Amino acid sequence: MFKMLIFAVSLSLAGTLLKDLNVPGGGFHVVGGSSIGKSTINHVAVSVWGDRSRFKTWRSTGNALEQIALIHNDNTLILDEIGEANKYEMDNIVYMLANGTGKERSNKGFENRETKTWRLLFLSNGEIDLRSIMQSIGKSPKDGQTLQIANIPADTGKFGVFENLHEFPSGSELADHLKDKAEYHHGSLGMAFIEKYIENHSRNKERAKFFFDEFKNRIQAENDSQVSRVLSRFALVAAAGELASEFGLVSWEPEDAIKAIAECFNSWLEDRGSGNTETEEALNQVKSFIERNEDSRFEALQTGSQPLSSQPVFNTVIRDKAGFKHYENRQDVYYIYPETFKNEVCKGICYKTALSELREKGFLKHDADRFDCKLPSNSTKKRPRMYAILGELLGESDD
Repeated sequence: MFKMLIFAVSLSLAGTLLKDLNVPGGGFHVVGGSSIGKSTINHVAVSVWGDRSRFKTWRSTGNALEQIALIHNDNTLILDEIGEANKYEMDNIVYMLANGTGKERSNKGFENRETKTWRLLFLSNGEIDLRSIMQSIGKSPKDGQTLQIANIPADTGKFGVFENLHEFPSGSELADHLKDKAEYHHGSLGMAFIEKYIENHSRNKERAKFFFDEFKNRIQAENDSQVSRVLSRFALVAAAGELASEFGLVSWEPEDAIKAIAECFNSWLEDRGSGNTETEEALNQVKSFIERNEDSRFEALQTGSQPLSSQPVFNTVIRDKAGFKHYENRQDVYYIYPETFKNEVCKGICYKTALSELREKGFLKHDADRFDCKLPSNSTKKRPRMYAILGELLGESDD
């Protein structure tokens, strides 16, 4: 079974079912190393509706992609090579495509123009993903952004994107064969699918809903609202693939699409990791700040003339101080000024989300019903309220 190829064809058809199954738009991103056949997936997907001229590129402005999205309303947009995108616009563009709403604009008379809207799925590929692009320019990707475009690792561990070669001597030759065939045979499957679907619209809508629900019922996914949103998108693709099989338009057997898309979903879930990645990202950001700055921006808290820290302290000048480091209960505790925590440590994320997660995980020293606590008694006699992060977050412990 060609898992990724079934996924590509089913996804290309699935955009036409968005309205009937009431599923929000969104994207998929096939990610992996070079020369493993990622672009072949896009070639196969685009051939469902036409030739390679239907390929669009990430190397476009947000305004240009608005118009492209509008043209692909209730269909699937194929975008090639995410690495060519304007990395400074990527997060906004992904939100725009998935949410189906363009920018609000006014005319010369300062009257609001009608905002462009659409509903679509999109498929992308590349050696890097949205998270990596944003991190490369110092942005912190939010979970809502990365959920809009679900990563699917391209490498099956066998022959790149292929599980078997079907008598071809190499993966590259199989990829070339598929690309050649996609150039020669294209544009018929999509129209045939639409014709079959509308022949008996009421029944086929019910069948699509059946396959959609069947897929979701078979997936043993965690009860998480974020996972559920992406699961519905995969279920839509599975429904389109099963309908295509039921219509006799493709060569795969019944349930092959459900099985193939389930594998893709599980690959996404494994790549994403467990739990709420937005809170995980918050913990990682706090941890990273302390690790980068603990020797240069944290002053060892002293009582009298004795430092209370696990590390010897030298009389270095602390510039741009973020807070204090104090050794207590067999670990360092990092006391951070509230404004520094909000504006620097949690730049780009919600600081309250970070504090809530730190407290829930036991990494925050705090007073009852608060996130902060007073600085311990020290030689300056000043005891401001600060956020106190336990060194256990960094793996520190004398146990």
